[in-house]
Amino acid sequence: MRERFRAPAYRYPVAIAATAGAGILQLALAPVFREVSPFLPFVVAVVLAAWYGSLGAGVLATVLAVPVCVYELAGPSGILGMESAEVAGIVVFVFTGLTVSWLCGRLHRTQRHLRDEQARLRGSHAFQAAIAELSADFGYDVRLGDDGPPQLEDVTDGFRRVLGYELDELNAAGGWGRLIHPDDLPRFRDPDALLDAAGRVEGETRILTKDGRVVWVRYANRALRDEAGRPVRLIGAARDVTARKEAEDALRTSEERLRESDRRKDEFLAILAHELRNPLAPLRNALAILDQSGDDAAVIRRVRPMMERQLGVLVRLVDDLLDVSRITRDRLELRREPVEVGAVIAQAVETIRPLVDAARHQLVVATTPETLVVDADPVRLAQVIANLLNNACKFTPPGGQIWLRAERQGDELALAVKDTGAGIAPEMACRVFDLFTQLDHSLERTSGGLGIGLTLVKRLVELHGGTVAVHSDGPGKGSEFRVRLPLVAEPGRAAPAAQPVPELGPRPAVRRILVVDDNRDAAESLAVLLQLRGNETRIASDGAEALDAVGSFRPDLVLLDIGLPSLNGYEVARRIRSLPFGQAMLLVAVTGWGQPDDRRRSEAAGFDVHVVKPLDPGALDALLAERARSDA
Repeated sequence: MRERFRAPAYRYPVAIAATAGAGILQLALAPVFREVSPFLPFVVAVVLAAWYGSLGAGVLATVLAVPVCVYELAGPSGILGMESAEVAGIVVFVFTGLTVSWLCGRLHRTQRHLRDEQARLRGSHAFQAAIAELSADFGYDVRLGDDGPPQLEDVTDGFRRVLGYELDELNAAGGWGRLIHPDDLPRFRDPDALLDAAGRVEGETRILTKDGRVVWVRYANRALRDEAGRPVRLIGAARDVTARKEAEDALRTSEERLRESDRRKDEFLAILAHELRNPLAPLRNALAILDQSGDDAAVIRRVRPMMERQLGVLVRLVDDLLDVSRITRDRLELRREPVEVGAVIAQAVETIRPLVDAARHQLVVATTPETLVVDADPVRLAQVIANLLNNACKFTPPGGQIWLRAERQGDELALAVKDTGAGIAPEMACRVFDLFTQLDHSLERTSGGLGIGLTLVKRLVELHGGTVAVHSDGPGKGSEFRVRLPLVAEPGRAAPAAQPVPELGPRPAVRRILVVDDNRDAAESLAVLLQLRGNETRIASDGAEALDAVGSFRPDLVLLDIGLPSLNGYEVARRIRSLPFGQAMLLVAVTGWGQPDDRRRSEAAGFDVHVVKPLDPGALDALLAERARSDA
């Protein structure tokens, strides 16, 4: 408060008031002061004015006091009517007033210097306290003013290290405003508005380094105020938190991806349950029909093809899931060889033909007369083409058109599947190959599927060194999937796309077969099927029982599950091979585990063949026939 009233606007009125007061006092007590000193009241007025208002106020009081003193001593005649002693008194008074004013001015300057030094020390202490508080990377002293943008007065060495600027260089380039990111700058326009009641402000912002990088910093600023209470300086410190911000952004992105993955997982599980129930419902109905129809041959002929189709759907669902699992874990092994593309296309078209005919689609296949050969796994390449055709069939309304085209483009095979179907929205085009992605989320879904077919296509194509892309003009305008694979420079002799199933000769002679499975229904149904084919069978439900049966039954063939109670299938196989008569037995692993490591473990344990459930009766007949020929 005291400093505010010592502003220039108050100093000179105080000098005038002090001089006027001295004059009034002189007139009132003139006889007294004539006896003591007529200049005494004015000397006191000059001292008060100079002490309060510094040099200027003291000089003003001295100048104003001189005519009053002259009038008091000489009356209207002025200085001409004064005696020499009185004139000397006036001169001494002026000299005394000016000396006192000068001394008070020096005193005021010394006080200001002390205050500035104290402020500097307080700022330095605040500076160090802020740095210590934040364990800061750098500190700064910013001067605020109404005559221009904030200017940096001082910085620590860390400032240059983190931001790359020298102090003078930065101030010449625009000062404080040059550092703040343009998007964050508006909230720093009024520093006073940011300060709390204690004159502090903390926060985080982005700043721009000399080389153009964006650095996140956490800052703490403290304001120093002038006599009027306005902030004139900001003492601050900052810490580089870019790494933390990047980690937070990465974590946030990861959380969003996890939420999206979790949502898609839940959606996939719901779709999987739906897709599994679809074939299970007719299978259950067929069993009820067979139970009620007795031996009606017409009913059996009608129901059996339907059951075979629905069982095939279940097998394909499981196979697709296993393929995805293998690919995502990099466990899928390709059996690559030179393959003639036309033969693979023919096989894929034959596979998908029933679906095309059922939907009354028109499928147009266009291939070049040139023999195109790629280095590929023929089974997997046929799966790629079949999946693309299957996708086109599902998303094309009945009676639509589908085109399959294969041609040479440079050193690559260009294969495309185009349809007149539902098309793809632009925002979904980049996601159609993602695992479990479904373009149709409505309850009226007519396409079916688990949303993994196109994922398999993309991964299989990439494993072959190729690329796959999709183009669509939008919903309702169809879509086109384009696959590119490197061609074999000099194909030589290409392998056929698939080996034909050999014609089976007469069923082999009656054999003793041991079926080992802890699933009683699976074991009994397989045993009945083998008995209908003229074989003698026994059943065991765990490893110990299987070894007992091997000793008493002496089977020619053992169909052995891997996951068994008491002893697993690998251990049972090893013990069978250690028996004197066990070397001649045909050991077949029948299991749900079909990874390459599983097959290697089976071979190491002594199995002759590794078969993935469900066991195809035709494949079993072929296996028995092959064994009969080798024994002959």
